[in-house]
Amino acid sequence: MMIHPKTFREEFEHATLEELIKERDVLIREIRRYETGKIPLDELLTFPSPDTVYHCNNLYLPELCYLINEKSKEEVEWGEKIMGIFRIIINTINKMARISAQQERYEYERKTGFKTCPSCGSSVNINAIRCKYCDYYFKRYSKSKRKAPTSIKREYSKEKRCPNCGKRIKARAIRCKYCKTMLK
Repeated sequence: MMIHPKTFREEFEHATLEELIKERDVLIREIRRYETGKIPLDELLTFPSPDTVYHCNNLYLPELCYLINEKSKEEVEWGEKIMGIFRIIINTINKMARISAQQERYEYERKTGFKTCPSCGSSVNINAIRCKYCDYYFKRYSKSKRKAPTSIKREYSKEKRCPNCGKRIKARAIRCKYCKTMLK
């Protein structure tokens, strides 16, 4: 008994992707069998006729392909979500490892009194501003205690806000470069 294509789709809506692919392969096999003329004589006299079965299979196949497409999109979306979660976890672990390595390096430098130049790899005094071997300039930290930077902070000490537009300008500015207001 042949059913309407929408009913056929409803029948397979809750099937797994593997079941849908198997059913698609069966439909394709039946369509090819009819098109190549490999239908036994006893099937030619059955109801529904091979012509009707062929016609219905051609109507069912697009519905099945639509369902396969929807299921595969769902699986890809889930796969992308899972991969996104794994990326976040891996990035967090890498960040924690970098912070831990930085803290260990700073502790070692504080204990020994020497730091390693990132440019040439030589050991220099912890309070050095410049490497004496390769002229690399180090970032400045407080002289009392050298600590690992926990967050990046911009220095606004050399800047002020324009009283008219509120944008940041140089502290020594006479006129705002944005709104052209004259300052005191």
